[in-house]
Amino acid sequence: MALATAGVTGVYMAVVPDAKPTLERIAIYRPGAGLRVCPSTDLHDCRIRMGTMMGRDRLLTVPLIVAQAECDGQESRVREVCGRVARITDYDDAEQTRRHNGCLAAGGVVEASATALTDPRDPHLDARAFEMECREGVKTGSFQEEGL
Repeated sequence: MALATAGVTGVYMAVVPDAKPTLERIAIYRPGAGLRVCPSTDLHDCRIRMGTMMGRDRLLTVPLIVAQAECDGQESRVREVCGRVARITDYDDAEQTRRHNGCLAAGGVVEASATALTDPRDPHLDARAFEMECREGVKTGSFQEEGL
């Protein structure tokens, strides 16, 4: 979107970009119904949307996804840390589960149980697609397998 105005001494032009930049150096993969995000730098205020074969999308907002030194072993490292700092002792305690899922998501391990489902009447993504929009930029794509 561009805006031009005529001034006394010439033409002034302001250009406002319409889209956020594409996130670079980030690996995203899908094991079953969840999503794994392995960024090279911290990502802030991320809104993640994953398509499913149900005709509804899975949604999650994550305040911070911490950079990973390497993607190999990411999930086991994150689960080990969250098992210590956000341990679940009572699986009927919704607050413990929410805190544990938040810890996992901050490490890039997004579980399906931590997501909300969209209204089936709303437009939805293809069952293989994902969208992630963070303050730093966006990343979209698709997987070979359909989401659960």
